[in-house]
Parts: sequence; structure tokens; C-alpha cells
Amino acid sequence: MSSTSVYHNGECVMERYGTDLVKLNQEDRVGLMKTSEGDLIFYINGESQGVAVEGIPYTVYGVVDLYGKCVQVTITSPILREHNNDDCLSGSSVLAIDNDILNVTLGGDLSELSLSSSNSLDIRMDMNISLSLPEESPRQDRLRFHDRCGSLVKLSNGNRTAERRRPLDEFNNGVVMTHRALRDSELFEIRIDRLVDKWSGSIEMGITTHNPSTLVFPATMTNLRSGTIMMSGCGILTNGKGTRREYGDYNLDELSEGDRVGMMRKPNGDLHYFINGIDQGIAAHRVPPVVWGVIDLYGMTIKVSIVERDEREEQNLMTRKNTRDQQILLPDPHPMPDYYDHLTFHGNCGAHAQVINNGRTAHRPNAVDDFNNGVVLTARQLKVGELFEVKLDRMNTKWAGSIEIGVTTHSALDLEFPFTMTNVRSGTWMMTGSGIMHNGTIVLEQYGVNLDRLQVGDRVGVVRKENGCLHFFVNGIDQGIAATNVPEKIFGVIDLYGQAVEASIVDIYDYGSPDTLNSSMSNTTLYSDLRFHHVHGKNARIVSNGLTALRPRPLAEFNDAIVFSNRPLRDDELFEICIDSIVDRWSGSIELGVTAVRPDDIELPSTATDLCRDTWMLSGSSVMENGKTVKNNYPCDLDAIGSGITLGVMRTSDKTLVFYRNGVSQGEACIVAHPVIYAVVDLYGQCSQVSIPCASPVAPLLSAVQEACQRSDTSTSLQAINFIQKPVETDLHSLSDCHSKNVVLTDSGRLATRAKDCCNCIVFSSSPLVQDELYEISITNLLHQYAGTLCVGVTTTKPSPITNLPKDCCYITGNELKYKNKVIQLFSPSLNWLNLGDHIGILKCQDNIRIFLNGEEIYLQIPQLPETLYAVFNLRGSCSAIAVTSHKSISPMGVGVLKLQESIEVACDQEQTKPFGTDFKDQIMSTLSTSSYEFHDNHGRNIELLIGKTSARRVASYNQGLVFIQPSLDVGGLVKIEIEQIDSKWQSSLIIGLVVGSPEKLSLPPTALSIKTPCCVVANDWILEDEFMLLSKSK
Repeated sequence: MSSTSVYHNGECVMERYGTDLVKLNQEDRVGLMKTSEGDLIFYINGESQGVAVEGIPYTVYGVVDLYGKCVQVTITSPILREHNNDDCLSGSSVLAIDNDILNVTLGGDLSELSLSSSNSLDIRMDMNISLSLPEESPRQDRLRFHDRCGSLVKLSNGNRTAERRRPLDEFNNGVVMTHRALRDSELFEIRIDRLVDKWSGSIEMGITTHNPSTLVFPATMTNLRSGTIMMSGCGILTNGKGTRREYGDYNLDELSEGDRVGMMRKPNGDLHYFINGIDQGIAAHRVPPVVWGVIDLYGMTIKVSIVERDEREEQNLMTRKNTRDQQILLPDPHPMPDYYDHLTFHGNCGAHAQVINNGRTAHRPNAVDDFNNGVVLTARQLKVGELFEVKLDRMNTKWAGSIEIGVTTHSALDLEFPFTMTNVRSGTWMMTGSGIMHNGTIVLEQYGVNLDRLQVGDRVGVVRKENGCLHFFVNGIDQGIAATNVPEKIFGVIDLYGQAVEASIVDIYDYGSPDTLNSSMSNTTLYSDLRFHHVHGKNARIVSNGLTALRPRPLAEFNDAIVFSNRPLRDDELFEICIDSIVDRWSGSIELGVTAVRPDDIELPSTATDLCRDTWMLSGSSVMENGKTVKNNYPCDLDAIGSGITLGVMRTSDKTLVFYRNGVSQGEACIVAHPVIYAVVDLYGQCSQVSIPCASPVAPLLSAVQEACQRSDTSTSLQAINFIQKPVETDLHSLSDCHSKNVVLTDSGRLATRAKDCCNCIVFSSSPLVQDELYEISITNLLHQYAGTLCVGVTTTKPSPITNLPKDCCYITGNELKYKNKVIQLFSPSLNWLNLGDHIGILKCQDNIRIFLNGEEIYLQIPQLPETLYAVFNLRGSCSAIAVTSHKSISPMGVGVLKLQESIEVACDQEQTKPFGTDFKDQIMSTLSTSSYEFHDNHGRNIELLIGKTSARRVASYNQGLVFIQPSLDVGGLVKIEIEQIDSKWQSSLIIGLVVGSPEKLSLPPTALSIKTPCCVVANDWILEDEFMLLSKSK
């Protein structure tokens, strides 16, 4: 180790490791330790710096180079330590082994060099150096499964995970063994990762004297008649015969996913089993000294992993068991709908097919040898109007024919999977080639594009419309009506036949969640801001428009609740969450970090610390990389937080990962050099619900300004709100007085508000649309507890107090374009993502209708409509109020932004309906000289007010420092402030300006650059005018 780098044979193998040796002073201590696992760890003043090198040779000597300023060192007494996962920085098993630390104390006296330990060493240039170190035991190999195993077993994760193939077709041939014999007092423990609810019986575990290198593996381990002891159910079998009928407190057939089973041979020859860390007692006596561990993936158990002992997990597993045993009446609400509720493939599929990628992808693993038995169904029924679309990922031109797609009334659980789906004789409609087959019979020979001609990357889909008609789509193009009177309860189905080897479901949320940092999507569109990804653990649910993640049954489950950010994080972008709910029942709490792996490509484990590829997590106060601890005693302890606390993670521009608590940096955690990273949150243990604040802060401030306030894509602070010169009353657009009974019009017909009832909320424009004249409304109120959203469209029907949209209406809602109540197109972005203040405009052109979201056009295929059209709006779902913002003779291309003074004046006019009169101005001027100003009580959370509210001081961090001056600024009034103190460790500086509105009603963002109400602020050499950032003309 030199400075902060670690060198191996003269080559640098690790940079930025530990404390800088160059900065050490006299009397500082430097040490190193070689663990029994072969890891090399350096210590500075007794504090571990983490694993520097793994796998060093068994015999090594300590080396000290008295280089440069260091002229004398002294070896201090060796320190004997217990080296385990909590103290160390390796992911190996918990060991109680004494290790020597060679400590060297820096000194400055050249006259005498001595040792304080019995192993004296005189460091002089003319004498030999000798040091006797205690002899260590050989490095212990981590247990893994042997390469030879049962015929249906697939090994992964460095042979630490075993999975039985074709779990719904076969229940045995799943025997695996350890790669070496077990040592005395060595715990061999596995975790049940996956179960299927089909077979009787479950995992079996034991030991055998047979060497896996020579054993002919049986279908099930209980078939062996020699040298084998197995636990099956709640009994013990020796050589296939029962020797103990009732053993321990658990039945292996009743264990759940996540439960742990272990065993240990004691030095006296007794065999003990451990269930969730609890010793079940002696299972057998006089066990031979040389035995291998055995796991039989039998029946319901299809996947297990070798794990190290985790007391926190064991405690939570016991709590879960006690909850079930005591039959506590936990609230069992109806299944909570997920915000995304995306389609996935069911794991039960054809004999030659396999579902991977968290249910998103299906393929034929042996496509070179087989061409059929590739039928795969969706895991749930298709919704009315829901497009089930797949993309061809891989093909094999060896065979004839290709993918077939359709719908069926059969579910994946009750269907007897055929060789091909066209052989099914009931409840099935399939598109094959260019024709349509119904229950195995061709009903249309020449229907659409020939599916046999599709190539990799092509898309094919199917949708059932509201009228019961079935439509197929090829690369997004509707092929027309394929069938009528199709039942409502149907499943999507594909047949990976012939050339089609692999296909993935195309999810609509993929369009709204860019996976790259080079997205060309505009900041003024409604693409999603930082939200939670649609890929998440089985015990997690995403609600509140993707902004909240929770465990629906927090008292019954504690893990399997990993969630991700919906897009990669940018450098210097803070991903921040608020802890909404804490449950004291469990041990451990939330885990937070980042991963460089796309969430779609991750096979989710039960906890985030088991993510073993390109993942960095903060668990408790330990920083972990790929499941191994790299830093202990991080200042932020996640196990000690409570509800209401905000946590954040940021990767800075210098690739340093930093965690935040309540907006305050907790210091450098590690280095993450990968260019693309996603945030990871594990709702583990006590933490049962978190939410993402609506605005995602970016730091540091200066970089935010220089990057034009880089923020999340739907941040309302980046969406255009144009203030134009206020026209006279007759130039304003308005809504018709003839409307549904549950709508109230105010502000001269320009503001429509929904009453308590959510039905009968239809309003019209007061006059027909004029060609080349934009009719625009804005969202003024949202009630997020309601599902659904606004309907916007045009109709030939004159305004009337109707209860439903007119039959001839063409309108958009959600992500659907409908005409005469039929879906004719799906589009993105969805209106379900509307935010407060968003604008929607309708422009009638010479030959069509165009619709704009925040000034950007949505490309819709609106059919030809009559000349006279009225705008129509249905205040459904979350949208409860709209306001007309457009004016006559204004086109979307001609709307401009006026000067700063005009925009502020217009905003002021919006706040007060009548202009200043002469008497009013005189009154203001008369009190101008007596006005005294002070800071308002509503201020940023890092602000402290002093000296009678005339002095403000920021007490922490670099942001959350907003203060407002009261009373409001009078006409011609002057306010002066004095800068009293500067902190040079931060970049950027004071931001000052004007804001419209009462300070009591303002929602305080982290910085003034994020204020959403009409404002003008100056920062550095930038001017922010009503959320538009411009360069100042002054220098």
C-alpha cells in the first residue's frame, strides 16, 4: 500500500483505497492483517480500511518501506481479533479465528529502534530482519455445489445456487451435493428461493459418504441404501428407511420461500439440523468423519442457494413463523392493484419453452434441436382494449414457420399444453402465417401481414376491443377485424414455433422510462420523472402514480420488496425518498443503493444485499459492493431511522457515491465508475413504505445552474407556462354555460370545478373551434386518490347538459385515442401522468385536429371530422378542475414570452382582479417611508431566524435555505440586505428575486431555482423568469 493505492508486483490494482499514508503523522499506527480466508486488510490507527486484495498466498511476510519523510517505525504488540463479516470487509462465512495484525508505529528518533513485543526486531541497515508470526490454518474454501448433479439441475451464482428445470413437469432428479466433504462444526445452510404449488413433498437435506465425483445420482436421495442420512418432512431416514418419525419442531414440507435449513456434524459425531438458525437437536449419532452435504430439490422446492449465517434474517424468519403459528388476525385487504400492473408470461408453459427475465421474456432454450412445444400464456387476463404485444428477439432460420399469437379462454394452470396452439379445439383465436384460426379451423386465409416473414426486432400484437372485436397489430399497424364476439375473459398466448426462438413483451411503460442517459425526450413532455420501476419484488406494490412503494402486508412479510428507479440517475442527481411507515415487528430496516444492471435484466433475490453483480448498497451502517462489505461504520445507520426521515443517494461527477439524510451529505461511501446506474431501495424489515418527493433535487447548486437546472423529465419547473399580455375580456376563450349538473363555472366561465359527484362532469367550449386558433386549458386541481383522468376531445354536438360524452365524440383519455367510444390508437405519454399546471391545447387546422401537451404536439391519427366542432372535456378521475388559458387569434407557434417586468405584472394581475387606482397608489406612497421589513416564519428547514427576524442564517447543508421578506414589496419600495458571512467550502452563492403569492401558501423547494409559482430570481449570471432560465445580459 502506497499513499491511497494498492500495488501488486509493481502494478496498481486499486486506487482511492483507505486513508492516505502520506498524510499520517508521528505516533500514527499502520497495520495489516492476512485473514484465514486469504484476504489482505490494512488498518490505520486500529480502523480497518477494507479488503485490499483477495486470495494472497498462504505464507507471506510483512514489509515496511521507510521512504521519504518516514525515518523510524516501531512494531507494537500484535492484536488478536475475531474476524467476521461484521468487522471485515469480505463476504465470506462468519468465522471465529484469531488473526495477527502487524502494527507499525511511526517515530522520529533515529538513535534507538526497539520493539514493545516479545518478537523483537531491530531495524538497521546492517542487520537481518526476522519476525515469527503464528502459523495460520489453511484457507477454507467456501462451500458450493459440485458440478456433477441430478439430470434436471441447473447451477448458477458460482455453483452456490441450484435450480430444478421444468419444475411443473418433473418433481425429482434434483439431487445436488457439496463440492467437498464437510468439516467438523461447519454449518452447511441453504435458503429456499422458490417453491411451486403443484407437487406434494418438498426439500430433503442430509449427508452421505458417497463421493459426488463417482456417484450415480438417483432420482431422489432417499433411494440410496447405504451411507446416507436424510431429513424428509419431519422425520429422519437412514439409508432410505425411517429411523425417527418425529424430529425437531419443523416440517420441511411446510417451509416457505426464504426459510433456511442447515446442518452440522459435531466433533463427537452427532448430526444436528438447524431451521432458521434454531438447533433442532441431535438427528443421528456416530456419523462418519468424511461426509458430503446433500440437497434434494424434490417436489415443491425448485430453487435453493447456499448462504452464510445471518442472525437478523433468522430473527425475522422466526417472527414470521410466530405470526402464522399464533394465527394473529392480520388485516387481509383485497389484493392491492399495482400502478403498473404490466403483463408477464406465466411460468407454466410448453415443454420446450422457458420463461425468463422476470416473466418478460419467453424462449426455447434448445431451439437447434426442437421447433414446437413453445406455447406460452400471459399470467393474467387481458383487459378490454389492452394491447398484448411482443417483440421478436431471436430467430433460427433452420425451421419453417414462425411465431403465432392470439388469445384463449384457457389459463396456464388448466391448459394441457399442445405441440402447437393451433391444435387447441376450444376457446382459442390464433394468427398464424397470414391467416386466422379459430379452435383449430381456418376462418380467414388472407387476413394481414404474413408472420412467417417477420425478422428480429419486429413486433406483433393483439387486442380485444370493447365491442368484442379482435384486432391484430404488426409493427403497430392494425390489420383489421379478425374475429367478433370474442369473450371478455381471455389470456394472451404466443407459440414460439419454428424460426421464432425468443420473444419479449413490449410494455407501454418502457416508452415512458428511458433506459439511457442520452434520451432525446423533451423536458416539456409528460414523460415520467423519477418514479419507481415497474420491475419490483413480489411483496412490493407501486402506487400513487409510481411515486410510492410499499409492502401491502407489512406485519406478515419482511422481505422480497426490492424496488428500483424507473430510469438511470444522472451525475449529481439526488434520488431522494421519504420514509412513510415503520413497523417495529422486524429486525433491520431499509437498504439503499445503486446498481449498474437494468432492472429488467435482474433476477430479483429476497434482499438487495444478495444482488451480486455491479451493485452498491448501504445496509445498516455498512457499505456493500456485490454483497461484500467494503466499509463499516458509515455515518448514516439505516437501521436506526424513523418515519418522516428523508434518505437520498447521489453519484457525483467524480464518480463518488454519497448518501444523504434529511438533505445533508453523510460523506463519501465508495467509488462507482459505471456510466449508467439505477437507484435501488429494499423495503426490508421495519421499513414498509417510502415515497419519492414530487421534485427531485439536483446538487451541487452551481452545477445545476450551469447545466440549465438539470432535473427529472416531468418536473413542473421545466414545463412551459407562458405569460402573455393580458387581453380584454372579449378576447378570452371560455366554457359554455350549458354543461353537466355536477360542474360549477366561475371566473366568467373560464374555470370549471367538479362537484362532489364524479359523474356528469362534462363541459364544452362556448363557441365552435376556429381554424388555426389554439383552444387551451390548464389543470388547476388534482385529487390523487381517484383513478382515471381527464378526457379531452372534440364533438359536433352543441353544448347541452348531457351525462356522457356524445356518441360522435373523438377524444383522448389515459393513453388511448377513442372515436365513437372505440379505441383507434394507443399513444404516449399518458394523461394519467398529468401534473398540476400542465396545459392541453386543441388546434383546428385546415384538414385535421392537432392536440398539444405543454406546447408539444402528440402525433395522433384523428379521423376526418365535420367542419363545425366544439371542444369537450370530461372532468373524470383525479382531474377535478380546469381553467381556460387561451385567447383568440393566438396560435401555438406564435406564443411568446414577454419581458420579465411584463410577466410579473401579469402574474400580479392574476392575483388581484382590479388594477391599482389613483387613491390606492397614493395610499401606498404615503406609507412607503414607514414600511419595515422582516423575514417570514415560513422558511427552508436549514434556516434559523435571529435578531427579531431581521437576520437569517443557514445552519446546515448547502440548500433548503429559502427565506421570504414580509410584508409584500410595495410599488416603488426598496429592500436591502447585507451579506454577513460566507462559507467557502460550497460553490455558487446568494440567489435573490421576487415571487408572487402569500409565503404561507408556498411549498418550499430545495432552491429558489425550483419555485413553481410566478417568480423572477437571479442566480450567478442567470435569470429565472417564471421557470424559464435565461442568461443575463449584464456582465
